[in-house]
Amino acid sequence: MQEITLKLKDYDLPQEEKDWVVDQLISEQFIDELRFARTYSRSKFYYKKWGKKKISYALKGKGISNSYIDEGLKEIKESDYFDTLETLLEKKKNSLKESEPFAVKKKLYAYAVSKGYEPSIVMSIIE
Repeated sequence: MQEITLKLKDYDLPQEEKDWVVDQLISEQFIDELRFARTYSRSKFYYKKWGKKKISYALKGKGISNSYIDEGLKEIKESDYFDTLETLLEKKKNSLKESEPFAVKKKLYAYAVSKGYEPSIVMSIIE
């Protein structure tokens, strides 16, 4: 909804008309933040392999409420979450040229955290 209100600022309309447009879009279900949060969470996880923290930050940046973000993140199955993280780490490990174990763990940790996975979960899988 934040993007729509920003777009409406470009038009020379009275505030009442801008509010009416937004209200109409909501009532006609063209704007549905919960549906957006669910779809965004699924697509960013299953296609981009983002972790929950990165998805959450991105949704907050779009002005989505915390309750909708939490609902959206529930779309990600826990088993898929761990399996995806393990697969990402395995692929990354195979692509590394490092052979020293500490350096490998450090790079794997940095990679997974940058993808938005929780540090505690990353550490439990790396070790």
